[in-house]
Amino acid sequence: MTRHGMTLIELMIALAILSIVLTYSLPLGTDYFDKVRVRNARQFILHALGVGRAAALGEGREITFCGSADGSTCDYQWSHGLLLVDILQQKTLYYWSNPSKRLTIEWQGWRGDMALSISPYLTEQMLTGTFTITSGDHGEKIILNRVGRWRVVSFVINR
Repeated sequence: MTRHGMTLIELMIALAILSIVLTYSLPLGTDYFDKVRVRNARQFILHALGVGRAAALGEGREITFCGSADGSTCDYQWSHGLLLVDILQQKTLYYWSNPSKRLTIEWQGWRGDMALSISPYLTEQMLTGTFTITSGDHGEKIILNRVGRWRVVSFVINR
């Protein structure tokens, strides 16, 4: 007599093994997604700075990069969304809405500025400061100098 299928004991052992594997792999998954969130935010910020610099040079006037929850006004809520805007023409050049509650973005200007002003002359200190991006235990700092050059420093938050 041939037997087809599994016994109840075999099924319970397979489920126990599967639950152990999932228990250890879930924290690795959230860790991976935290890294991806930070990387994507960094890439957006650097892209927006490039677009802002090109627009400032092309238009010959100052472009503002600020935090925005609604995508139309600067309310300096960097963790809700990021807005690149030509204030004089009241024209939105770029907007990114933060899809994750775990991702935080902060801007600390050199003189305590709440937003970045990208000048067509590219030598003003309104661009000097640091973005801090964190998600879970992972973070990155984007450090900008007065001419808009940047460098990225990664860090891990020890809790």
